[in-house]
Amino acid sequence: MLLSPTDGVAVSNVFFTPRARTFWHSHVGGQLITVVAGEGFVADETKTALVRAGDMVWTPPGVRHWHGASPGHYFLHTAVTIGATDWDELVSEETYNGYQKA
Repeated sequence: MLLSPTDGVAVSNVFFTPRARTFWHSHVGGQLITVVAGEGFVADETKTALVRAGDMVWTPPGVRHWHGASPGHYFLHTAVTIGATDWDELVSEETYNGYQKA
């Protein structure tokens, strides 16, 4: 955690080993991800972005999504999260494998 939740905003660095990923989740006020190193995915229920160092992805408020490392790479990103995070279920292997082929 780079900035503990302050005035509804939290900033953190998140590191994923290859194939590691978050659970499905959403943020009350949205989330900005800036990729620091490696390669990964940021995906919602309709699209997937393959991201690399320097890329930025905005996920709007309330949009259910997940993010994590691609199969052969680690993934480090800085997340700026606005408001609470609502956590859902695990991203299954079947879902992950389907997204990596998209």
